[in-house]
Amino acid sequence: VGLVEVEEGALDRLVRELGRRGLSYGHRTVNGPGRQDLAILFDRTTTKVELRSDLFSDYDTPELLRARTPAGQTAFPRKPLFAECEILEQVGNVPLRFLMLVVHLKAFGDPVSRARRALAARVLAEIVADLRQTVELPVVLGGDFNDLLTSDSLGALRDTPDLFSLTL
Repeated sequence: VGLVEVEEGALDRLVRELGRRGLSYGHRTVNGPGRQDLAILFDRTTTKVELRSDLFSDYDTPELLRARTPAGQTAFPRKPLFAECEILEQVGNVPLRFLMLVVHLKAFGDPVSRARRALAARVLAEIVADLRQTVELPVVLGGDFNDLLTSDSLGALRDTPDLFSLTL
Protein backbone atom coordinates (compact mmCIF):
# COMPACT_ATOMS: atom_id res chain seq x y z
CA VAL A 1 0.00 0.00 0.00
CA GLY A 2 1.43 3.37 -0.98
CA LEU A 3 0.97 6.03 1.70
CA VAL A 4 1.35 9.82 1.68
CA GLU A 5 1.55 12.38 4.48
CA VAL A 6 2.76 9.86 7.03
CA GLU A 7 5.43 9.99 9.69
CA GLU A 8 8.01 7.23 10.02
CA GLY A 9 7.64 7.06 13.82
CA ALA A 10 3.88 6.59 13.51
CA LEU A 11 4.41 3.79 10.98
CA ASP A 12 6.88 2.14 13.36
CA ARG A 13 4.20 2.18 16.08
CA LEU A 14 1.59 0.82 13.65
CA VAL A 15 3.88 -2.04 12.58
CA ARG A 16 4.58 -2.92 16.24
CA GLU A 17 0.85 -2.95 17.03
CA LEU A 18 0.11 -5.10 13.98
CA GLY A 19 2.85 -7.47 15.18
CA ARG A 20 1.18 -7.74 18.59
CA ARG A 21 -1.94 -8.81 16.71
CA GLY A 22 -0.08 -11.59 14.89
CA LEU A 23 0.60 -9.77 11.61
CA SER A 24 4.02 -9.33 10.07
CA TYR A 25 4.11 -5.92 8.39
CA GLY A 26 6.99 -3.68 7.45
CA HIS A 27 7.39 -0.34 5.74
CA ARG A 28 9.83 1.55 3.58
CA THR A 29 9.77 5.30 4.00
CA VAL A 30 11.19 8.29 2.16
CA ASN A 31 11.39 11.40 4.31
CA GLY A 32 9.63 14.44 2.94
CA PRO A 33 9.38 17.97 4.27
CA GLY A 34 7.93 18.11 7.80
CA ARG A 35 5.49 15.26 8.30
CA GLN A 36 5.03 14.73 4.58
CA ASP A 37 6.77 11.34 4.30
CA LEU A 38 5.92 8.83 1.59
CA ALA A 39 5.88 5.13 2.40
CA ILE A 40 4.96 1.63 1.34
CA LEU A 41 3.34 -0.62 3.94
CA PHE A 42 3.54 -4.34 3.15
CA ASP A 43 3.14 -7.86 4.53
CA ARG A 44 6.67 -9.17 5.14
CA THR A 45 5.58 -12.80 4.89
CA THR A 46 4.48 -12.44 1.26
CA THR A 47 6.30 -9.37 -0.05
CA LYS A 48 9.77 -7.89 -0.36
CA VAL A 49 10.15 -4.15 -0.91
CA GLU A 50 13.42 -2.35 -1.58
CA LEU A 51 13.74 1.37 -2.12
CA ARG A 52 15.40 2.20 -5.43
CA SER A 53 17.35 5.37 -4.68
CA ASP A 54 19.39 4.61 -7.81
CA LEU A 55 16.29 5.13 -9.95
CA PHE A 56 15.42 8.30 -8.09
CA SER A 57 18.96 9.55 -8.77
CA ASP A 58 18.68 8.66 -12.46
CA TYR A 59 15.64 10.92 -12.81
CA ASP A 60 16.68 13.65 -10.36
CA THR A 61 17.60 16.07 -13.13
CA PRO A 62 16.53 19.65 -13.97
CA GLU A 63 14.50 18.26 -16.90
CA LEU A 64 12.63 15.68 -14.82
CA LEU A 65 12.21 15.56 -11.02
CA ARG A 66 13.70 19.05 -10.56
CA ALA A 67 11.67 20.52 -13.45
CA ARG A 68 10.12 23.93 -12.87
CA THR A 69 7.07 25.67 -14.28
CA PRO A 70 7.51 28.93 -16.24
CA ALA A 71 6.70 30.72 -12.94
CA GLY A 72 9.66 28.95 -11.29
CA GLN A 73 7.69 26.51 -9.12
CA THR A 74 9.05 22.98 -8.76
CA ALA A 75 6.85 20.21 -10.15
CA PHE A 76 7.64 17.95 -7.17
CA PRO A 77 7.83 19.76 -3.84
CA ARG A 78 7.60 16.23 -2.39
CA LYS A 79 9.94 13.88 -4.22
CA PRO A 80 8.46 10.54 -5.41
CA LEU A 81 9.26 7.22 -3.78
CA PHE A 82 10.71 4.55 -6.10
CA ALA A 83 10.61 0.93 -4.91
CA GLU A 84 11.02 -2.52 -6.36
CA CYS A 85 8.42 -4.94 -5.02
CA GLU A 86 8.25 -8.70 -5.19
CA ILE A 87 5.18 -10.65 -4.16
CA LEU A 88 6.44 -14.11 -3.30
CA GLU A 89 3.25 -16.18 -3.12
CA GLN A 90 1.82 -16.34 -6.61
CA VAL A 91 0.09 -18.97 -8.72
CA GLY A 92 2.66 -21.53 -9.82
CA ASN A 93 5.16 -20.16 -7.28
CA VAL A 94 6.40 -17.56 -9.77
CA PRO A 95 7.06 -14.30 -7.92
CA LEU A 96 5.46 -11.13 -9.25
CA ARG A 97 7.96 -8.26 -9.54
CA PHE A 98 7.10 -4.65 -10.29
CA LEU A 99 8.21 -1.09 -9.64
CA MET A 100 6.07 1.10 -7.44
CA LEU A 101 6.16 4.88 -7.59
CA VAL A 102 4.36 6.77 -4.84
CA VAL A 103 3.72 10.47 -5.40
CA HIS A 104 2.08 13.37 -3.60
CA LEU A 105 1.35 16.23 -5.96
CA LYS A 106 0.52 19.83 -5.13
CA ALA A 107 -2.97 20.17 -3.67
CA PHE A 108 -4.54 23.54 -4.35
CA GLY A 109 -6.90 24.51 -7.19
CA ASP A 110 -5.13 27.73 -8.12
CA PRO A 111 -3.48 28.13 -11.55
CA VAL A 112 0.04 27.76 -10.10
CA SER A 113 -0.83 24.42 -8.45
CA ARG A 114 -2.58 23.17 -11.61
CA ALA A 115 0.53 24.08 -13.65
CA ARG A 116 2.71 22.18 -11.18
CA ARG A 117 0.47 19.09 -11.42
CA ALA A 118 0.43 19.30 -15.23
CA LEU A 119 4.23 19.46 -15.33
CA ALA A 120 4.50 16.62 -12.80
CA ALA A 121 2.10 14.50 -14.89
CA ARG A 122 4.20 15.05 -18.04
CA VAL A 123 7.39 14.16 -16.14
CA LEU A 124 5.82 11.05 -14.58
CA ALA A 125 4.55 9.86 -17.97
CA GLU A 126 8.07 10.26 -19.38
CA ILE A 127 9.67 8.45 -16.43
CA VAL A 128 7.20 5.55 -16.61
CA ALA A 129 7.76 5.18 -20.36
CA ASP A 130 11.52 5.12 -19.80
CA LEU A 131 11.28 2.64 -16.91
CA ARG A 132 9.22 0.27 -19.03
CA GLN A 133 12.04 0.26 -21.60
CA THR A 134 15.07 0.22 -19.29
CA VAL A 135 14.00 -1.76 -16.22
CA GLU A 136 11.47 -3.91 -18.06
CA LEU A 137 9.15 -4.33 -15.08
CA PRO A 138 5.51 -3.33 -14.78
CA VAL A 139 5.08 0.01 -13.02
CA VAL A 140 2.42 0.81 -10.42
CA LEU A 141 2.00 4.56 -10.02
CA GLY A 142 -0.05 5.64 -7.05
CA GLY A 143 -0.42 8.14 -4.27
CA ASP A 144 -2.23 11.44 -4.00
CA PHE A 145 -2.59 13.27 -7.30
CA ASN A 146 -4.84 15.89 -5.70
CA ASP A 147 -7.04 15.96 -8.77
CA LEU A 148 -9.26 13.71 -10.86
CA LEU A 149 -7.54 11.80 -13.62
CA THR A 150 -10.08 13.33 -15.99
CA SER A 151 -8.75 16.83 -15.25
CA ASP A 152 -6.68 18.75 -17.79
CA SER A 153 -3.75 18.95 -15.38
CA LEU A 154 -3.32 15.15 -15.37
CA GLY A 155 -3.94 14.68 -19.09
CA ALA A 156 -0.39 13.50 -19.76
CA LEU A 157 -0.95 10.53 -17.44
CA ARG A 158 -4.45 9.83 -18.70
CA ASP A 159 -3.35 9.84 -22.34
CA THR A 160 -0.13 7.82 -22.11
CA PRO A 161 -0.26 4.35 -23.68
CA ASP A 162 1.98 3.01 -20.87
CA LEU A 163 -0.59 3.55 -18.12
CA PHE A 164 -4.11 2.46 -17.37
CA SER A 165 -6.17 3.67 -14.48
CA LEU A 166 -7.70 1.55 -11.73
CA THR A 167 -9.68 4.57 -10.53
CA LEU A 168 -10.27 8.16 -11.56
